[in-house]
Amino acid sequence: MSRNRARLSDVSIARPVLAWVIMFALIVFGSVALGRLGVSYMPDVDFPVLSVSVNWEGAAPEIMEAEIVDRLERRLITVEGLKEMTSGVSQGSASITLEFTIDRNIDAALQEVQTAISRLEMPTDVRPPTVRKSNPEESPIMWLGLYGEIPERDLFVLADNMILDRLQLLDGVGEVFVGGDMERNLRVWADNRKLKEYQLTILDVEQALLNDHVEGAAGYLENTQTERNLRVLGEAASPESIRNIRINSRGGAPIYFSDIRLRDVARVDDGLNDHRRITRVDGKRG
Repeated sequence: MSRNRARLSDVSIARPVLAWVIMFALIVFGSVALGRLGVSYMPDVDFPVLSVSVNWEGAAPEIMEAEIVDRLERRLITVEGLKEMTSGVSQGSASITLEFTIDRNIDAALQEVQTAISRLEMPTDVRPPTVRKSNPEESPIMWLGLYGEIPERDLFVLADNMILDRLQLLDGVGEVFVGGDMERNLRVWADNRKLKEYQLTILDVEQALLNDHVEGAAGYLENTQTERNLRVLGEAASPESIRNIRINSRGGAPIYFSDIRLRDVARVDDGLNDHRRITRVDGKRG
């Protein structure tokens, strides 16, 4: 290495004009290359942002703020590297967005946030909070409108069970969600006048549904050679099966030889959830 430096210096001393030409050539080519150097105005940056979502069906925004958001914020404020925290509440739901410093490892922050949330005791009716990485660059880039002259329930089943699955399999698709969707809901409308005729209460109707509309494990059936799992298939398969459920108790006491059916004191409707989100495509429900 010392010999190469000596030879280069010897050449520069012996031929100074050549040394100046090489130096000017490097300056010129460097200037041209610098002017043509590509600059990305929108570089691919992995923003360290997490979003926490909590659902509590039927809870007012004030309750969500006092019982959920405030308690979560007190826990999450201690997470290392937290830069900014914003919260939002609505009827039955709340969301907290956590922005960390750019040098914070987002996977490590995710684990720390999940650990902090797991130590917090939530009300019994609250679904477990969900934590996911949120990148501002991952906003939806395509909206597809679906509508037709068919019932809303059939339209939702078509979108959720067929179209959604096929879109998720496309190469490059990160996430697909359905807007304006409504889930199936089976409602039991008790008639107070008929309940009085049979000397029943709404609690008796509820107990009948809990007893006869249930599915669970029933143990094992085994012999010297095999063992089989047993399962109680007690869930009603159709709305008509719900209507035929027998009410066998009154105020906690059994009603012997009872032939009082649910249809005698209540109306069963097979429909959808309440319309709280609406999507319109060209002015039509979609």
